Amino acid sequence: MIESYSLQAMVKSVKKPSIRMGYRYYMEKFNFYLYKSSQGLLITITALLTIIIIIQVICRTFLGFSLEWSEELGRYLLIWLTFVGGSVAFRNNELVGLDLLESKLNFRMNKVLKLVIHVLTLILFTFIIYFGIKATFSHGVVSQISPTMKFSLMYVYLAIPLGFILMTIYLLSAIQAEVRELIERKVKD
Repeated sequence: MIESYSLQAMVKSVKKPSIRMGYRYYMEKFNFYLYKSSQGLLITITALLTIIIIIQVICRTFLGFSLEWSEELGRYLLIWLTFVGGSVAFRNNELVGLDLLESKLNFRMNKVLKLVIHVLTLILFTFIIYFGIKATFSHGVVSQISPTMKFSLMYVYLAIPLGFILMTIYLLSAIQAEVRELIERKVKD
């Protein structure tokens, strides 16, 4: 669905971006840094989650007491890991998908089908972002405090719209690439 693009390959191929290429160059650069930031966040969350679980096991097994906050923080970190990780997997085209129809179509129809799927996915993501933001900043969520850690659950719910905003940015980049491929192929033919 979405293809990975290398910033280094693009920089080598385009020495000085023209006005037309400049937008694409900077969009790819932004996309690349956003992707690397998401990966860094995933590494940090995974490391924190691992450390918290190891400390909890040591405390419970060897020291005879349990940390009250560790289970709750682990759960919240896992939620963030899911949505940010989902966006990274989406960008890398590593989510489950069916390609039964895709393999039977010619190049042009395949690209048109991908564009239709991308547009429908964009509509879905827009709804999820809208209702995710609405739920995250609703009075019920903002005023709800986590039992042991004593902070607003708004920060936990924020993972949903943020993850889908990242997916939307990657999806827009994929739509742009599909349209560009379709146009370049049409010009060649």
